Amino acid sequence: AALPLSARIEESFTRRLARLPVDARRLLLVAAADPVGDLALVWRAAQRLNIPESAAQTVESDGLVTFGAGVVFRHPLVRSAVYRAAGADARSEAHRALAEATDPAIDPDRRAWHRAQATTMPDEEIAAELEQSAARAQARGGFAAAAAFLELSSVLTPDPSRRAGRALA
Repeated sequence: AALPLSARIEESFTRRLARLPVDARRLLLVAAADPVGDLALVWRAAQRLNIPESAAQTVESDGLVTFGAGVVFRHPLVRSAVYRAAGADARSEAHRALAEATDPAIDPDRRAWHRAQATTMPDEEIAAELEQSAARAQARGGFAAAAAFLELSSVLTPDPSRRAGRALA
């Protein structure tokens, strides 16, 4: 059966990614894991992973992404292809580096989200951070964001009664 156009485009990007050096693919994954495109954050995370600056030149010259005022992927399907092509361990590593590179005093919500994406097991500390992020989002009128934070918080809550309460919220 023929694949939809978007799947074929994403598949072509995935083939291009496979030809890139490891550090270039790791840098792209860090950039893809941060949906905001915060250049400074991406570079702080990349430094934590010992990714050299030359990786940026490689991916920019290949036309997949530009690093300017922010990180801009050539096409949304590049971001998707990068993220999907990476294994679960690599995605966790990228999110962990992004969480560590995020200042909790300035952006606790983004830090909590990346910490949650980096873990695979229930963790009450992260669940509580997500619950606090949900409260801040709701106070700003961001009900969809609050729901997303609470949903992930409930998944990561080890205690069944607290998990139920967070899921209900």
